[in-house]
Amino acid sequence: MMQYHAKARLLAALCLMLSAGLAGAGNTGHRMGGDVFAPENTLLCYKQALETLQGRTDFHYVELDIQETKDGQIVVFHDTDGIKRMVPRNNHNLAVLEEVLCRIEFDKIRISDLTLSQITELTLESKARIPSLEEVLEASVRWKLRKPMLIEIKSLRSDQCRYNLIALVARFSGSLEVDFLAFEKNFDRSFPDPLRWKAAFKKNGFKVYVAKKPKTSEFNLAGDVAENAMDWHFETVLEEQPFSIGDEGSRILRFPIKLPRTVPPGCALRIGIHHGNDNSGDKGLRFRLVDAEGSELVAGFVKSKRWKWFETPLGTEQKRVLFLEDSDTKFAGKYPGNGGAVKATVVFRTR
Repeated sequence: MMQYHAKARLLAALCLMLSAGLAGAGNTGHRMGGDVFAPENTLLCYKQALETLQGRTDFHYVELDIQETKDGQIVVFHDTDGIKRMVPRNNHNLAVLEEVLCRIEFDKIRISDLTLSQITELTLESKARIPSLEEVLEASVRWKLRKPMLIEIKSLRSDQCRYNLIALVARFSGSLEVDFLAFEKNFDRSFPDPLRWKAAFKKNGFKVYVAKKPKTSEFNLAGDVAENAMDWHFETVLEEQPFSIGDEGSRILRFPIKLPRTVPPGCALRIGIHHGNDNSGDKGLRFRLVDAEGSELVAGFVKSKRWKWFETPLGTEQKRVLFLEDSDTKFAGKYPGNGGAVKATVVFRTR
Protein backbone atom coordinates (compact mmCIF):
# COMPACT_ATOMS: atom_id res chain seq x y z
CA MET A 1 0.00 0.00 0.00
CA MET A 2 1.02 3.61 -0.43
CA GLN A 3 2.87 5.47 2.25
CA TYR A 4 0.92 8.11 4.18
CA HIS A 5 2.29 11.11 2.27
CA ALA A 6 1.43 9.51 -1.08
CA LYS A 7 -2.10 8.82 0.16
CA ALA A 8 -2.43 12.39 1.36
CA ARG A 9 -1.37 13.76 -2.02
CA LEU A 10 -3.80 11.44 -3.75
CA LEU A 11 -6.73 12.50 -1.57
CA ALA A 12 -5.85 16.18 -2.06
CA ALA A 13 -5.76 15.70 -5.82
CA LEU A 14 -9.10 13.91 -5.73
CA CYS A 15 -10.73 16.67 -3.71
CA LEU A 16 -9.44 19.30 -6.12
CA MET A 17 -10.64 17.41 -9.19
CA LEU A 18 -14.07 16.54 -7.88
CA SER A 19 -14.62 20.10 -6.71
CA ALA A 20 -13.93 21.09 -10.30
CA GLY A 21 -16.72 18.76 -11.38
CA LEU A 22 -14.78 15.91 -12.97
CA ALA A 23 -12.71 13.12 -11.49
CA GLY A 24 -10.07 13.68 -14.16
CA ALA A 25 -9.91 17.49 -14.39
CA GLY A 26 -6.26 18.53 -14.41
CA ASN A 27 -4.99 14.93 -14.35
CA THR A 28 -3.29 13.68 -17.51
CA GLY A 29 -3.67 10.14 -16.21
CA HIS A 30 -7.46 10.37 -16.54
CA ARG A 31 -8.98 7.47 -18.51
CA MET A 32 -5.47 5.99 -18.80
CA GLY A 33 -4.20 9.12 -20.56
CA GLY A 34 -7.24 9.31 -22.80
CA ASP A 35 -7.61 13.07 -22.34
CA VAL A 36 -4.28 13.49 -24.19
CA PHE A 37 -4.08 10.44 -26.42
CA ALA A 38 -6.92 8.58 -28.12
CA PRO A 39 -8.80 6.35 -27.78
CA GLU A 40 -9.45 6.60 -24.05
CA ASN A 41 -9.21 3.65 -21.65
CA THR A 42 -7.22 1.52 -24.12
CA LEU A 43 -3.74 0.02 -23.99
CA LEU A 44 -2.85 2.10 -27.04
CA CYS A 45 -3.31 5.43 -25.25
CA TYR A 46 -2.03 4.02 -21.95
CA LYS A 47 1.38 3.04 -23.33
CA GLN A 48 1.83 6.49 -24.83
CA ALA A 49 0.77 8.14 -21.56
CA LEU A 50 3.22 6.14 -19.45
CA GLU A 51 6.07 6.77 -21.88
CA THR A 52 5.54 10.54 -22.21
CA LEU A 53 3.39 11.84 -19.33
CA GLN A 54 4.11 9.82 -16.18
CA GLY A 55 7.00 12.03 -15.07
CA ARG A 56 4.93 15.24 -15.22
CA THR A 57 3.48 16.85 -12.11
CA ASP A 58 -0.01 16.96 -13.68
CA PHE A 59 0.01 13.16 -14.01
CA HIS A 60 -1.40 12.66 -10.50
CA TYR A 61 -2.56 9.05 -10.83
CA VAL A 62 -3.87 6.62 -13.43
CA GLU A 63 -7.66 6.55 -13.47
CA LEU A 64 -9.74 4.01 -15.36
CA ASP A 65 -13.37 2.88 -15.42
CA ILE A 66 -14.66 -0.67 -15.03
CA GLN A 67 -17.88 -2.48 -15.88
CA GLU A 68 -19.12 -6.07 -15.75
CA THR A 69 -19.81 -7.89 -19.01
CA LYS A 70 -22.78 -10.13 -19.74
CA ASP A 71 -20.73 -13.18 -18.72
CA GLY A 72 -19.42 -11.69 -15.48
CA GLN A 73 -15.99 -10.49 -16.63
CA ILE A 74 -14.47 -7.05 -15.97
CA VAL A 75 -13.54 -4.68 -18.78
CA VAL A 76 -12.27 -1.12 -18.88
CA PHE A 77 -14.89 1.16 -20.43
CA HIS A 78 -16.38 4.48 -19.34
CA ASP A 79 -19.89 4.88 -20.76
CA THR A 80 -22.70 3.00 -19.04
CA ASP A 81 -25.41 4.23 -21.41
CA GLY A 82 -24.03 2.42 -24.46
CA ILE A 83 -21.01 1.63 -26.62
CA LYS A 84 -22.01 3.91 -29.50
CA ARG A 85 -19.67 6.83 -28.63
CA MET A 86 -16.55 4.69 -28.67
CA VAL A 87 -17.33 1.81 -31.04
CA PRO A 88 -17.45 2.70 -34.77
CA ARG A 89 -20.41 1.36 -36.69
CA ASN A 90 -18.30 -0.33 -39.37
CA ASN A 91 -18.64 -3.66 -41.16
CA HIS A 92 -16.24 -5.45 -38.82
CA ASN A 93 -18.04 -4.39 -35.64
CA LEU A 94 -21.48 -5.03 -37.13
CA ALA A 95 -20.36 -8.58 -37.95
CA VAL A 96 -19.09 -9.08 -34.38
CA LEU A 97 -22.41 -7.81 -33.04
CA GLU A 98 -24.61 -9.66 -35.55
CA GLU A 99 -26.26 -11.91 -32.95
CA VAL A 100 -26.82 -9.05 -30.51
CA LEU A 101 -28.30 -6.79 -33.19
CA CYS A 102 -31.12 -9.30 -33.64
CA ARG A 103 -32.32 -8.24 -30.19
CA ILE A 104 -30.95 -4.74 -29.52
CA GLU A 105 -30.48 -1.67 -31.70
CA PHE A 106 -26.84 -0.65 -32.14
CA ASP A 107 -27.28 2.68 -30.33
CA LYS A 108 -28.75 0.88 -27.30
CA ILE A 109 -26.11 -1.84 -26.87
CA ARG A 110 -24.30 -1.64 -23.52
CA ILE A 111 -21.28 -3.45 -22.11
CA SER A 112 -23.65 -5.55 -19.99
CA ASP A 113 -25.26 -6.89 -23.20
CA LEU A 114 -21.97 -8.34 -24.49
CA THR A 115 -19.68 -11.19 -23.52
CA LEU A 116 -15.97 -10.66 -23.02
CA SER A 117 -15.15 -12.44 -26.29
CA GLN A 118 -17.52 -10.16 -28.22
CA ILE A 119 -16.12 -7.04 -26.57
CA THR A 120 -12.48 -7.90 -27.24
CA GLU A 121 -13.24 -8.49 -30.93
CA LEU A 122 -14.57 -4.96 -31.40
CA THR A 123 -12.18 -2.41 -32.90
CA LEU A 124 -12.05 1.23 -31.87
CA GLU A 125 -10.21 4.18 -33.37
CA SER A 126 -6.68 3.32 -34.63
CA LYS A 127 -7.59 -0.38 -34.36
CA ALA A 128 -7.41 -0.22 -30.56
CA ARG A 129 -9.72 -2.44 -28.57
CA ILE A 130 -11.49 -2.53 -25.22
CA PRO A 131 -9.18 -4.22 -22.68
CA SER A 132 -10.00 -6.39 -19.72
CA LEU A 133 -8.97 -5.10 -16.30
CA GLU A 134 -6.50 -7.97 -15.98
CA GLU A 135 -4.78 -6.88 -19.20
CA VAL A 136 -4.44 -3.33 -17.88
CA LEU A 137 -2.99 -4.47 -14.56
CA GLU A 138 -0.50 -6.74 -16.31
CA ALA A 139 0.51 -3.93 -18.68
CA SER A 140 0.92 -1.55 -15.73
CA VAL A 141 3.55 -3.85 -14.24
CA ARG A 142 5.19 -4.55 -17.59
CA TRP A 143 5.37 -0.85 -18.49
CA LYS A 144 6.49 0.15 -15.00
CA LEU A 145 3.68 2.33 -13.69
CA ARG A 146 5.13 4.41 -10.82
CA LYS A 147 2.12 6.54 -9.92
CA PRO A 148 -0.95 5.42 -7.92
CA MET A 149 -3.88 3.83 -9.74
CA LEU A 150 -7.54 4.56 -9.05
CA ILE A 151 -10.12 2.19 -10.46
CA GLU A 152 -13.46 3.93 -10.85
CA ILE A 153 -16.38 1.56 -10.35
CA LYS A 154 -19.09 2.18 -12.91
CA SER A 155 -21.28 -0.92 -12.91
CA LEU A 156 -20.96 -4.38 -11.34
CA ARG A 157 -23.94 -6.71 -11.06
CA SER A 158 -22.98 -10.06 -9.55
CA ASP A 159 -21.41 -11.13 -6.27
CA GLN A 160 -18.98 -13.44 -8.07
CA CYS A 161 -17.72 -10.53 -10.18
CA ARG A 162 -17.37 -8.36 -7.07
CA TYR A 163 -15.24 -10.98 -5.35
CA ASN A 164 -13.26 -11.57 -8.55
CA LEU A 165 -12.49 -7.85 -8.78
CA ILE A 166 -11.09 -7.66 -5.27
CA ALA A 167 -9.11 -10.89 -5.69
CA LEU A 168 -7.71 -9.79 -9.06
CA VAL A 169 -6.48 -6.42 -7.82
CA ALA A 170 -5.09 -8.03 -4.65
CA ARG A 171 -2.85 -10.18 -6.87
CA PHE A 172 -1.08 -7.02 -8.00
CA SER A 173 -0.89 -5.26 -4.62
CA GLY A 174 2.82 -6.04 -4.28
CA SER A 175 3.62 -4.28 -7.56
CA LEU A 176 0.99 -1.55 -7.92
CA GLU A 177 -0.54 1.07 -5.61
CA VAL A 178 -4.25 0.59 -6.28
CA ASP A 179 -7.41 1.90 -4.62
CA PHE A 180 -10.96 2.46 -5.81
CA LEU A 181 -13.20 5.43 -6.58
CA ALA A 182 -16.95 5.62 -7.13
CA PHE A 183 -19.71 8.15 -7.07
CA GLU A 184 -22.21 7.22 -4.39
CA LYS A 185 -24.94 6.07 -6.77
CA ASN A 186 -22.57 3.76 -8.64
CA PHE A 187 -21.10 2.33 -5.44
CA ASP A 188 -24.56 1.71 -3.99
CA ARG A 189 -25.61 -0.11 -7.15
CA SER A 190 -22.38 -2.05 -7.64
CA PHE A 191 -21.88 -3.06 -3.97
CA PRO A 192 -25.41 -3.24 -2.56
CA ASP A 193 -24.54 -4.60 0.91
CA PRO A 194 -22.10 -2.14 2.55
CA LEU A 195 -21.36 -4.43 5.51
CA ARG A 196 -20.27 -7.26 3.25
CA TRP A 197 -18.25 -5.31 0.73
CA LYS A 198 -16.61 -2.76 3.00
CA ALA A 199 -15.32 -5.69 5.02
CA ALA A 200 -13.98 -7.34 1.86
CA PHE A 201 -12.19 -4.17 0.75
CA LYS A 202 -10.75 -3.59 4.21
CA LYS A 203 -9.58 -7.19 4.54
CA ASN A 204 -7.51 -6.72 1.39
CA GLY A 205 -6.15 -3.33 2.42
CA PHE A 206 -8.02 -1.26 -0.16
CA LYS A 207 -9.73 2.08 0.27
CA VAL A 208 -12.76 3.18 -1.71
CA TYR A 209 -13.19 6.92 -2.12
CA VAL A 210 -16.94 7.48 -2.43
CA ALA A 211 -17.97 10.93 -3.58
CA LYS A 212 -21.49 11.94 -2.62
CA LYS A 213 -22.04 14.12 -5.68
CA PRO A 214 -20.01 14.75 -8.84
CA LYS A 215 -19.51 18.41 -7.98
CA THR A 216 -18.46 18.08 -4.35
CA SER A 217 -15.26 17.00 -2.68
CA GLU A 218 -16.97 15.04 0.11
CA PHE A 219 -15.67 11.53 0.68
CA ASN A 220 -16.54 8.50 2.69
CA LEU A 221 -13.70 6.04 3.06
CA ALA A 222 -15.52 2.79 2.42
CA GLY A 223 -13.46 0.72 4.81
CA ASP A 224 -14.74 2.03 8.13
CA VAL A 225 -16.12 -1.28 9.44
CA ALA A 226 -15.40 -3.20 12.59
CA GLU A 227 -12.18 -5.23 12.54
CA ASN A 228 -14.04 -8.46 13.33
CA ALA A 229 -16.21 -8.01 10.22
CA MET A 230 -13.17 -8.96 8.16
CA ASP A 231 -13.41 -12.48 9.61
CA TRP A 232 -17.08 -12.94 8.79
CA HIS A 233 -18.23 -15.09 5.90
CA PHE A 234 -21.07 -14.01 3.62
CA GLU A 235 -23.13 -16.37 1.48
CA THR A 236 -25.66 -15.18 -1.09
CA VAL A 237 -28.93 -17.07 -0.67
CA LEU A 238 -31.08 -14.95 -2.99
CA GLU A 239 -29.26 -13.51 -5.98
CA GLU A 240 -30.11 -9.93 -6.83
CA GLN A 241 -33.55 -10.27 -8.37
CA PRO A 242 -35.40 -7.47 -10.15
CA PHE A 243 -39.12 -7.01 -9.67
CA SER A 244 -41.79 -5.07 -11.49
CA ILE A 245 -45.17 -3.86 -10.28
CA GLY A 246 -47.21 -3.12 -13.38
CA ASP A 247 -50.81 -3.99 -12.55
CA GLU A 248 -53.15 -4.76 -9.66
CA GLY A 249 -52.17 -8.42 -9.74
CA SER A 250 -48.53 -7.64 -8.96
CA ARG A 251 -48.99 -5.45 -5.89
CA ILE A 252 -47.96 -8.30 -3.56
CA LEU A 253 -44.79 -10.16 -4.53
CA ARG A 254 -43.38 -13.35 -3.00
CA PHE A 255 -39.67 -14.27 -2.85
CA PRO A 256 -38.74 -17.70 -1.37
CA ILE A 257 -35.33 -17.82 0.32
CA LYS A 258 -33.58 -21.16 0.69
CA LEU A 259 -31.11 -21.15 3.58
CA PRO A 260 -27.92 -23.22 3.99
CA ARG A 261 -28.43 -26.76 5.27
CA THR A 262 -26.28 -26.11 8.34
CA VAL A 263 -26.59 -22.83 10.21
CA PRO A 264 -24.30 -22.48 13.25
CA PRO A 265 -25.18 -20.18 16.16
CA GLY A 266 -24.67 -16.45 15.66
CA CYS A 267 -25.68 -16.36 12.01
CA ALA A 268 -28.08 -13.79 10.62
CA LEU A 269 -30.09 -13.28 7.47
CA ARG A 270 -29.61 -9.92 5.73
CA ILE A 271 -32.34 -8.74 3.35
CA GLY A 272 -31.76 -5.87 0.92
CA ILE A 273 -34.58 -4.00 -0.85
CA HIS A 274 -34.11 -1.40 -3.57
CA HIS A 275 -37.18 0.25 -5.02
CA GLY A 276 -38.43 3.50 -6.46
CA ASN A 277 -38.05 3.63 -10.19
CA ASP A 278 -39.77 6.80 -11.40
CA ASN A 279 -43.43 6.14 -10.68
CA SER A 280 -46.70 7.84 -9.80
CA GLY A 281 -48.20 7.80 -6.33
CA ASP A 282 -45.52 5.60 -4.74
CA LYS A 283 -44.79 6.29 -1.08
CA GLY A 284 -42.85 3.09 -0.42
CA LEU A 285 -43.07 -0.66 0.05
CA ARG A 286 -44.16 -2.80 2.98
CA PHE A 287 -42.20 -5.97 3.62
CA ARG A 288 -42.78 -9.08 5.72
CA LEU A 289 -40.42 -11.98 6.35
CA VAL A 290 -42.11 -15.22 7.41
CA ASP A 291 -40.87 -18.71 8.31
CA ALA A 292 -41.92 -22.06 6.83
CA GLU A 293 -45.06 -22.07 8.99
CA GLY A 294 -46.09 -18.59 7.88
CA SER A 295 -45.24 -16.93 11.20
CA GLU A 296 -44.07 -13.36 10.81
CA LEU A 297 -40.45 -12.81 11.86
CA VAL A 298 -39.93 -9.19 10.94
CA ALA A 299 -41.90 -6.52 9.09
CA GLY A 300 -41.45 -2.91 8.14
CA PHE A 301 -41.67 -0.17 5.55
CA VAL A 302 -39.04 1.10 3.10
CA LYS A 303 -39.32 4.35 1.21
CA SER A 304 -35.72 5.17 0.32
CA LYS A 305 -34.80 4.91 -3.37
CA ARG A 306 -31.50 3.31 -2.41
CA TRP A 307 -30.66 -0.14 -1.09
CA LYS A 308 -31.95 -0.60 2.46
CA TRP A 309 -30.96 -3.57 4.60
CA PHE A 310 -32.49 -5.26 7.59
CA GLU A 311 -31.22 -8.23 9.55
CA THR A 312 -32.81 -11.04 11.57
CA PRO A 313 -31.22 -13.91 13.54
CA LEU A 314 -31.34 -17.41 12.08
CA GLY A 315 -32.55 -20.52 13.83
CA THR A 316 -32.57 -24.06 12.48
CA GLU A 317 -35.37 -23.57 9.94
CA GLN A 318 -34.40 -23.99 6.29
CA LYS A 319 -36.92 -21.71 4.65
CA ARG A 320 -37.92 -18.06 4.67
CA VAL A 321 -40.30 -16.16 2.41
CA LEU A 322 -40.11 -12.41 1.79
CA PHE A 323 -43.31 -10.58 0.84
CA LEU A 324 -43.32 -7.10 -0.69
CA GLU A 325 -46.48 -5.05 -0.95
CA ASP A 326 -47.00 -1.84 -2.92
CA SER A 327 -50.44 -0.47 -2.10
CA ASP A 328 -50.29 3.01 -3.59
CA THR A 329 -48.40 3.04 -6.90
CA LYS A 330 -50.61 4.13 -9.80
CA PHE A 331 -50.65 2.41 -13.16
CA ALA A 332 -51.40 5.55 -15.13
CA GLY A 333 -49.83 8.98 -15.40
CA LYS A 334 -46.36 10.11 -16.36
CA TYR A 335 -44.54 7.33 -14.45
CA PRO A 336 -46.87 4.34 -14.15
CA GLY A 337 -45.92 1.28 -12.13
CA ASN A 338 -42.95 0.60 -9.88
CA GLY A 339 -39.90 -1.61 -9.81
CA GLY A 340 -36.69 -2.45 -8.04
CA ALA A 341 -34.68 -5.42 -6.78
CA VAL A 342 -34.29 -7.66 -3.74
CA LYS A 343 -31.33 -9.64 -2.44
CA ALA A 344 -30.57 -11.86 0.55
CA THR A 345 -27.34 -12.90 2.27
CA VAL A 346 -26.45 -15.04 5.25
CA VAL A 347 -23.63 -13.69 7.41
CA PHE A 348 -21.65 -16.24 9.40
CA ARG A 349 -20.02 -14.42 12.33
CA THR A 350 -16.97 -16.29 13.52
CA ARG A 351 -16.25 -14.01 16.45
